[in-house]
Amino acid sequence: MSNTSLRDREAKDILKKWGMRPTKLFRNSRTLGYWLRAQPPDGRDTGPVLTTPGAKLFSTQPDGLWLWFDCKLAFVDVIAVEVCRKDQNLNDKRSRYMPTNHALLIRCSAAWLGGSIALQKGGTIPRWKACGTLKKEHCIDRDIPVRHIRVLYALPDDLYDEWLSNVTPAAYEFFCRHTSVRSYTAKGYREFLNRMIPGAQFYTRPKT
Repeated sequence: MSNTSLRDREAKDILKKWGMRPTKLFRNSRTLGYWLRAQPPDGRDTGPVLTTPGAKLFSTQPDGLWLWFDCKLAFVDVIAVEVCRKDQNLNDKRSRYMPTNHALLIRCSAAWLGGSIALQKGGTIPRWKACGTLKKEHCIDRDIPVRHIRVLYALPDDLYDEWLSNVTPAAYEFFCRHTSVRSYTAKGYREFLNRMIPGAQFYTRPKT
């Protein structure tokens, strides 16, 4: 195992440690609700994936995916993490999120929303309750429009250093080194991740 490059399994194991409701990483800009981890899956319920309107066969399953649900499921906000190993892999993953290509949806099953997760202080709670915005359990699978999306691309350290001087990121794109993914408990990295939530784009954060 290289100290400057993550294997796929190692990356996903680290992303699981970020938490099911990572309030220290994605501090909520709203008075209500939490971000819930959809990927990597917890091994019991199939997690939501990104798809496009009308698509039945093709979807995008990011290495890491956190969702904030509107109270009526009218939309969902998305934070995705893609751990890339080669520049070709990076270019392929970037192409999936380009907003000029298509609209995006989150394909979310009722079974996943109804599944239980463990909380930090012990005990379990259904996801629809854990997100803090939904008032009732939803009994049908849904394709929910994506309102806000931010994507973090984690690159091997040497590729990151090369890429840094050769790209202008889109407004929704964030980049970091593989070694930074390991440092998710560091204060500076938590502040970097918190810039991905919608409220971070406002000088005074919205209350709703």
